[in-house]
Amino acid sequence: MKQGGTIEFTQRWDLNSDGYIDILISNEYGNAYIYWGSDSGYISSDMTIYNVTNGGDAETCDLDFDGFPELIITSCTGYRIRIYKGTVDGPDPNNYSDIPLYDWNEACCVADCNKEVDGIPVHLSGPWFVSFVTM
Repeated sequence: MKQGGTIEFTQRWDLNSDGYIDILISNEYGNAYIYWGSDSGYISSDMTIYNVTNGGDAETCDLDFDGFPELIITSCTGYRIRIYKGTVDGPDPNNYSDIPLYDWNEACCVADCNKEVDGIPVHLSGPWFVSFVTM
């Protein structure tokens, strides 16, 4: 969410495998939030806060092949990518790794760029500089 309330990136996934779509909001001027979906919809008390100063775009991918997707959030001004460890209950807000980058980044994409070779995803980030983080 940009200053003034403009929504730029809003992602939707089932991050805790309960059959309901969860909504992630990454705030350029604050934290990121996951609102957990349920049979009654979304309620503000059923939310997890992820401490990412100047959050940018986000993506999910099971980077360590344990069956639980990690949450990857870029930082608009933080010169890093933050990866939250996936668990059965969703990404753990207290278990993360920071990958330092040369410059700031905002866009985020995870793809298997050399699928025929190893089947291992690669994180791509931009906008001015493209950062390749191989896993």
